[in-house]
Parts: sequence; C-alpha cells; structure tokens
Amino acid sequence: MTAAQFDTFWRTTYPETGPISHLFKHVYPDRWFRIHSLPELQRYATSEAEQVIVLNRQNYLLNNLLGNNAEILLVTGEYAYDGVVFPTEDTSVLSDLLFTATERIDLHRLNPGEHKPGEYYQPRFSEQIWKMKGFNPLLKEIADGRTSAFFISQRTACLLAPYDGGVDVVLKDEATRDFYRKAYQAWLSPLRSGL
Repeated sequence: MTAAQFDTFWRTTYPETGPISHLFKHVYPDRWFRIHSLPELQRYATSEAEQVIVLNRQNYLLNNLLGNNAEILLVTGEYAYDGVVFPTEDTSVLSDLLFTATERIDLHRLNPGEHKPGEYYQPRFSEQIWKMKGFNPLLKEIADGRTSAFFISQRTACLLAPYDGGVDVVLKDEATRDFYRKAYQAWLSPLRSGL
C-alpha cells in the first residue's frame, strides 16, 4: 500500500477525523467502546501476574477482532510542538518495522484553540500480519505509556487502539459495537461514560 492509497482509504472510511487514536472515542461514539486491561479501573500493572493479565486480555480481544494471521495496518506517528519533533517509532520496538509516512495533519487547523500554528502530526503506517502474542513487546510498551500505535483491519472494518489502561475499539456500525461490547462486558468500565 502506498501513502496515497492509505490516505484515500482513510478519507473514504473514516472521514470525520485523521488517524489520531485519542480522537476516536469523541468522533465515533456510536461505534466505540473501551475495554480495561486490568480489573477495577487499575491503569498500570504492578506485578508480573498483572502484566500477564494485560497481555492476555489485549491479545484475546485483538485476535478475536482482527483474526489470527490476518493482514493489518499498524499506525503510529510523530508530533511536532514548538519546532520539536517527538517520534514514536524511534524510541521503541517500532524501530524494527518499516513505516510509510502519510499526509501530515495540521493540528492548529484541526483544533486552533488547543494547538499553535506549525504544530502537526505525521502519521505513519506499516503493513503487518497479526499473530496472537506476536506484538507483545509493542503492547507492553503501549501499556507502560512508552509509545503509541493502533491497529486497523480493513477486512473487518475496525480500529483497535491500545493505550496505557486498555483498548479503544471502533467497529463498522452500532450493531456490531453492541454485540462486541456485550461479549466483553466483564472488561468494561463501570462508569457511565465508558471511560
């Protein structure tokens, strides 16, 4: 897939926002839900046993929604604030993968009240094959808050965005979201917001 093909895919499939995962829950609330990686709203693992729970939950969810040995896109990127670039893939296990840069997103135009002129986000994607437990080093880095990335399945039309605390899920429609939200009810937040 070329950068132009990715940009076309993104604009036609997810036209309401750019490939910035923390925006998904706001832009797609009718297709979104969140699972927590640990019980009782605990955000970070504090023991080896809790780290196992985090990785098991995330692998189970991602494998179920992506499909083992399925073609996926792994998306990450870099932010630039006040002339300083904060790359994601240079400081993590992502540095071992080949990424293609896509169209740069002007953060000031996206949200002028929050960003200054010249601030941007540069998305990058990598074509990968999802394998159960094959992305554990990356999932661990994300769970520890050391990097960020999300997964796309074009086949099942879903976005899966792990973060340090859980996984945000965006599915193809509300009915599909409701089905999976019920299936993962034990891992949902007790808060009304779903956060």
